[in-house]
Amino acid sequence: MTTPFIMAALSQQAYTIEPTWGRPDAAGRAVLAQVSVDLHPTVAFPGSDDLSCWEHDFEFIPEEVPDLGRVHSGIYQAWLEVKEPVIATAPRYVTGHSLGAGLAIIAAAALCVAGTPPVAVFGFAPPRVSTDAEIGTILKAHGVGIYLYRYKCESSPRPWGCFHDSDCRSVGCAVFPTPVGVFL
Repeated sequence: MTTPFIMAALSQQAYTIEPTWGRPDAAGRAVLAQVSVDLHPTVAFPGSDDLSCWEHDFEFIPEEVPDLGRVHSGIYQAWLEVKEPVIATAPRYVTGHSLGAGLAIIAAAALCVAGTPPVAVFGFAPPRVSTDAEIGTILKAHGVGIYLYRYKCESSPRPWGCFHDSDCRSVGCAVFPTPVGVFL
């Protein structure tokens, strides 16, 4: 099994590594990595760092998605940009920061629906991606570990009644300039 520290590091590196899938300037992009702990494929999604990402962040009106329920429409649209290769890879872990954490949560649920559930999803400063309990129900039914972390000094807006699919653990405050921060 991997650790939150390793997943946080991968989430941070996803901002600077050329995406395996998606364009560097797109909201939907992902990096394929192999965690040295167990050499299983891991997909890391970077968070918001350009205009396209911010546009997707603010498209938060819920969208009804077959098999996933009502989800954040902008994050779901970003997911569609990388869905096919991520599903085909069937990663053991998915992780991300901010927008990337939302993508990781949706990816984990979509992998479950596709019949290849990951062992765990790690989200750092995750946005709220669903307005119903469907994604959380899918993840829990498939035994996916849900590890969500936020910084004590950080709040995440709650648009349109969206909620997290699991409790968020507080881990300290982000130290800039790193996107994911440093645990204090």
